[in-house]
Amino acid sequence: MANIDLLNPMNRKMLIDDIRSNENVERKRKSLKDYEIYNDNAYPYVYEKLASQLSEQTAAQMPIVSNLNIAKAVVQKEANIYTDEPERNYSNITEADEQAIEEIYSDGGFNSILGKANKYYKLRNQSFIQVVPKYGKLKLRVLHGHNIDVIPDSDDPETAYAFIISSFDKSAYLQAGQDGTNQMSADTDDYKAKSERYQVWTSEIVFTMDGKGNILTEVVPNPIGSLPFIDIAKDKDFEFFVRIGQALTDFTVDFNVSWSDLLYIARLQGYSVGVVSGDPELKPESMTVGPNRFLFLPQNPANENSNLTLEFKNPTPNLEATLKAIDSLIATFLTTRGVDAKAVSTNNSGNTSYSSALERLLAMIDQFRASKEDFDLFSVVEKQLHQIVVKYLSLLSGTQFLDPKYSTSQAVINSEMNIQFKKPEMIETKSEQLDNAKKKIDLGIADAVSILEEIDGISEDEAIEEIAEINQRKLENRQLLIDSNNTEDQVGAPETNT
Repeated sequence: MANIDLLNPMNRKMLIDDIRSNENVERKRKSLKDYEIYNDNAYPYVYEKLASQLSEQTAAQMPIVSNLNIAKAVVQKEANIYTDEPERNYSNITEADEQAIEEIYSDGGFNSILGKANKYYKLRNQSFIQVVPKYGKLKLRVLHGHNIDVIPDSDDPETAYAFIISSFDKSAYLQAGQDGTNQMSADTDDYKAKSERYQVWTSEIVFTMDGKGNILTEVVPNPIGSLPFIDIAKDKDFEFFVRIGQALTDFTVDFNVSWSDLLYIARLQGYSVGVVSGDPELKPESMTVGPNRFLFLPQNPANENSNLTLEFKNPTPNLEATLKAIDSLIATFLTTRGVDAKAVSTNNSGNTSYSSALERLLAMIDQFRASKEDFDLFSVVEKQLHQIVVKYLSLLSGTQFLDPKYSTSQAVINSEMNIQFKKPEMIETKSEQLDNAKKKIDLGIADAVSILEEIDGISEDEAIEEIAEINQRKLENRQLLIDSNNTEDQVGAPETNT
């Protein structure tokens, strides 16, 4: 089956309709929500949920907590592939070309941007990278589901035939246009459609169109003959975009809602409530007192000498039980993610501490296993990125579009790259090293020389020499102590007459 002809005006209009469809807009809305919550903008979503559960009037009065970013804490624990800089090895390449590629990666901050792509992948199980020549360099852009639309390949719906980058206002993701469609006849939102911009990429052509499908720029050949995009995803179900729930960001919102409820309870029930009861005819004119207001409980007068009573009621909310429930909630959630519950805590215990190197290693292994399969995925990503980079270098070297220091030979196109990611290692404190050394000596499986070699990282001869110096100092100090004691004995001895 042939792919869609994007030079046909009717096909472009159909494409715009698909982009504006409710299903596609909802996909972008969810992606944008996850992105904003991860980037510390959870307030609108926390407020929205509180208002739906209680009322807008109540939500407006509540102390809303929205800065407890569980999503970011968990993602930063899980996305650890680029915590340490990986080692890239090249083959079929000259030394000069290899140096140019390394400078491209270093000057463009590729490791940092790939680390960001890793984080957004862990957030939504899919993220995207685009390679763009800009200012004489190669630049990486991290794209999200709400930044792009895709035309799947007709033969493989899990891969892209075309990428469409949107540049219109994000509010378009949160709701459709005035009527949700773009009619063939003129309508009131035509001016918006004409102001929209869509940059379309296929492996063959590149052009920009507006929201009516009109091509605004010259249709030019794709300079590298392939899509300069990398789709970071796995576990697809015969469609391009990965369908996932929003457990991580939904839990972040729910967690902040729980804290908002707790603080609201503490505020309302932390103060004594004034209560006036008695004859309604004797009700005071002004009742507003303190943080809120008095309650008035009318009673039928028993006799003509009725009066009013004034008292304060002291509620006793069980805040400790609520805190324990929140702790249990987050511990259970983190366990389902395979993340150490110590990653986020509501107590004041401070930084995570481990009783031994083994416990520390086990905690690191938990993270390692959480991203173990991600290493294979990002190894593929790195190789795809290398192929795009060398295509641009081969094309742009010696032109005004690439800084001369990045220029390479044409043979760079045949180079290959292998990558090694850093793995967790056993890390012992000095105290743990000494304790383990003593145990080894006690068991007779090591001596002072081998222990010194291991701890200080020195040769056997150096260890023997250092031990000899230590023993010599011990002898000298022991002799000094003996001489000192003898001197004191002589000075303190009683004189004798001869």
